[in-house]
Amino acid sequence: MGKDGVDEISSLIESFVGKMNLDSSGPSNLYSRVGLISLSNTVEVIFNLNMTSDSDVNLKESEELSVDITGGLQTALQMFQDGKKLPNYRESAKQIIYFITNSAP
Repeated sequence: MGKDGVDEISSLIESFVGKMNLDSSGPSNLYSRVGLISLSNTVEVIFNLNMTSDSDVNLKESEELSVDITGGLQTALQMFQDGKKLPNYRESAKQIIYFITNSAP
């Protein structure tokens, strides 16, 4: 994905998370934890369930055509598992994985 695509996706993610009004300073039962994983042929954790509405998304440009969906899914599932160790973990909270990609997985 080129620079324009990366900038567009970064803005989309920031807007999406911004609309969630994530403010970890309030009561823990009123906010969600968001993680961000970047993947192409490699997988990189950008935010490990600590992204907030004020976080800047700085994705890297890549010309790679392959996407390691399996690695991304495994990383996300491990992130959820590790999240159980965080303070104020909520068993009933929904765990959602949302993939945005410029190529077919």
